[in-house]
Amino acid sequence: MPRLEVCLTPAILDVYDLAGKNVIVTDVLRATSTMVAGMQLGVDHIRPVSEVSKALEYVGVENTLVAGERNGVQVEAFHLGNSPRGWMSEEARLKGKAVVMSTTNGTKAINMALGADKIYIGAFLNLDAVCKQVAQEDKDVLVVCAGWKNRINMEDSLFGGAVAQRLSDSFEIYGDAALMMRAHYITHRDDLYGAIRQGTHFKRLANHGVEDDIQFCMQENITEVVPYYSEGVIIQ
Repeated sequence: MPRLEVCLTPAILDVYDLAGKNVIVTDVLRATSTMVAGMQLGVDHIRPVSEVSKALEYVGVENTLVAGERNGVQVEAFHLGNSPRGWMSEEARLKGKAVVMSTTNGTKAINMALGADKIYIGAFLNLDAVCKQVAQEDKDVLVVCAGWKNRINMEDSLFGGAVAQRLSDSFEIYGDAALMMRAHYITHRDDLYGAIRQGTHFKRLANHGVEDDIQFCMQENITEVVPYYSEGVIIQ
């Protein structure tokens, strides 16, 4: 039986052996929910880059939009921010386009996980779909929580617990982090939004006036899109 583990912060990712594993990267309130929404809207591909300077190299490239933020605020020269609802309001502009994306946490976590066999993009929005995908493959799975600047956050950890709960019949739920977060998710699954309201990342984003975004991101299973990383870009 394959194993499922949860890495609660990229700061400790180096203690996990990624070789031969499928990784699900999650940044629930920002990057991965935005990526899932973007692919649902018909974005051709998303190139995740860690540094703003790298993303800026793509400004002005034909059929390419640059998106992202630092510390929750859209970078001034970028075309788009890191908001799924913001992207949804730009559907006509996004359809068929390439997007280069750089964010505070999510794109960095993706690039840190490149040693994995495959990287899937996970959010509550596509929870069952991404779980179904990894369940079809006979490989160990590691959920990598992007967190906030190497700190643990509540919503990404809850997502790790949700994956553990969904896959508990077909995977060995291995390690204390996965076991704890599974129990935490079971306790709070009927009110995920309420569960994260005391979290620091919730408060940080709410101060930026994006509480509607937060509510949107905490919805389960509104799409079956399962984006994945291939040759430098995220596709579906």
